[in-house]
Amino acid sequence: MENGKTVTALQTKAYAGARQTEQGRQNKANRTRQTEQGNRIHKKEKGGTDMSVITGLEKRRSRYLLNKELPVAKEKVEEVIKRVTELVPDAFDMKSARVVAAFGEEHEALWDEIERVFEGKVPHDKIQSFRNGAGTICIFTKKR
Repeated sequence: MENGKTVTALQTKAYAGARQTEQGRQNKANRTRQTEQGNRIHKKEKGGTDMSVITGLEKRRSRYLLNKELPVAKEKVEEVIKRVTELVPDAFDMKSARVVAAFGEEHEALWDEIERVFEGKVPHDKIQSFRNGAGTICIFTKKR
């Protein structure tokens, strides 16, 4: 029986070793794949321009499906904004950021004014997608 246990223990060790070897192969394959992707991303055109980054930026588009429903109370949103504004570090801890939160009619009026100021330079549907939201948070920083 003792030999049976020894064989079982050896088989278990061999299985664990084979599993580790397979995991090592998979990890190496993943690293190789990541390196190949990284090389493609960082491949530069003559003149040093990284074309894949530029192409990615050109194709970047955000689509928001905003609605008027806030998942939390407006007061909670304001509380979080105040706390984050206090805690987020800025240059030399000068606290130069100012935050305005607009909800309800103020939010609607803000987007009406934005649309008027842009005079059709921004597509109406883009502005409307933000107007569809429950509110707007504007962050202003002092320019030195």
